[in-house]
Amino acid sequence: DTFSKQLDEIEQKMDAIQEPEKGLYARVKDLEAWQSTTSKILWGMGAGIGSILMMYLGSKFGIK
Repeated sequence: DTFSKQLDEIEQKMDAIQEPEKGLYARVKDLEAWQSTTSKILWGMGAGIGSILMMYLGSKFGIK
């Protein structure tokens, strides 16, 4: 049957998408985790640079 072949192909593709280790859902989950970590690192770096800049400007203009 052509229909059963197509149904089997669809089931195989769905299994590949939902595979816990390498599937599409696993990849999206990994990318979301990477994005969250990267965002935290960038915020930390920005806060550090901002603090250094404020300390520099404070010492330059005599503000304590």
